[in-house]
Amino acid sequence: MAVSKNSIEIAAAPSVETTGDDPPAAGDEQQAPVTSGAFRGTSSGLFLAYGGVVLVIAAFWLVNSFSTAHEAARLGGAYDLGKRMFFEGTSAVATLILLPLMRRGVAMVRTATSLPMQAARVAIVGVLFSLAHIFGMVALRKLAYGAMGAAYDFHLAAELPYEFRKDILSALLIGLPFWFLDRPATAGQAPSDAAVPRNSTKAGEDRSPHLWLRDGATSIRIDARDIVWVASAGNYVEFSLAAKRHLIRGTLAGEEARLLPFGLVRVHRTRLANLNHVVAVEPRPSGDFALRMDTGEVLVGSRRYKDRVAVLRAAATTSEAPQAG
Repeated sequence: MAVSKNSIEIAAAPSVETTGDDPPAAGDEQQAPVTSGAFRGTSSGLFLAYGGVVLVIAAFWLVNSFSTAHEAARLGGAYDLGKRMFFEGTSAVATLILLPLMRRGVAMVRTATSLPMQAARVAIVGVLFSLAHIFGMVALRKLAYGAMGAAYDFHLAAELPYEFRKDILSALLIGLPFWFLDRPATAGQAPSDAAVPRNSTKAGEDRSPHLWLRDGATSIRIDARDIVWVASAGNYVEFSLAAKRHLIRGTLAGEEARLLPFGLVRVHRTRLANLNHVVAVEPRPSGDFALRMDTGEVLVGSRRYKDRVAVLRAAATTSEAPQAG
């Protein structure tokens, strides 16, 4: 083992094995594919969530149609329920078109790392949803009127506050089913803040090193010991192996909770690293650090997670002690 001024070289596998990082397998994952294990977003759950949202939109369509018709009649205008149902129907259709984007917006809110950031993202998603909904609704009305040889004018300045107020409530009601649908199965179970315990290898010895991942519609079996790092990719998690990568549905927090007993630790807000594949730990002036992997890749680690790789430094110091004598 060679120790330099700027890095700690992990030259031999036993140095890492003393930390209890062998084997780095995701044992909890072998019982079920990630899509059904890490996420509640199964096909049945997805059907229920979208079905619930469609029912909410249909209810809004009917209630708003009758309400606006009654309000028009009360103010001396024509009742004209058909016209009101058409207007509210274009609003409902525009909302249905936006459902996939709304779900992505909910995922963006979930990945916020602090409450202020989460609140800011809620506001951004709400405003974007409202603008997109108004644009889609007006476009549908103009198309329908144009097909009948008529013109439709939308008075933006007068209607925007009213539509925006309705859209914010709609966004909240629509977002809730998606929030619970995509909730990680391990939500509320925070992983240990400590570095990998020394007995974690023993805890994983009875677990198979083989791991099933669902990559799209295909289930793939991998050797978990080949995992080099795992990273968050929006609403997905990317598994990087020495030979290839797999993108699966899940959250990094859920993967961290399952992979921690097998030696994969969080080194950055968006990444887990397999300590068995680390060949050097390089400190940086900012307090952050870099991990040089045996694949040649360099992973940047945050100073917030320096304690996670402290076991490597301890192993290097222990290994060097006999040579100093």
